[in-house]
Amino acid sequence: MYPNPASYFVTLESKERIENASIQVMDVTGKIIYEDFLLDLTSTELNCSLWSNGTYLISITSNNAKSVYKLIINK
Repeated sequence: MYPNPASYFVTLESKERIENASIQVMDVTGKIIYEDFLLDLTSTELNCSLWSNGTYLISITSNNAKSVYKLIINK
């Protein structure tokens, strides 16, 4: 995930192909502010230009695996 901190866009990238990837972005209160499902994830860009400054959690789930990353928005 880069850049971090981000201002307007953030790129999620994987060295390995992730099939059936569910992406969720949550704010610090746990509210889901973004959701997407990708059949094949190697690289995708998220538009975070409308998100407020702060810390967010990005969750990527595929099959039985789940990864969570912390993203900071700073404009």
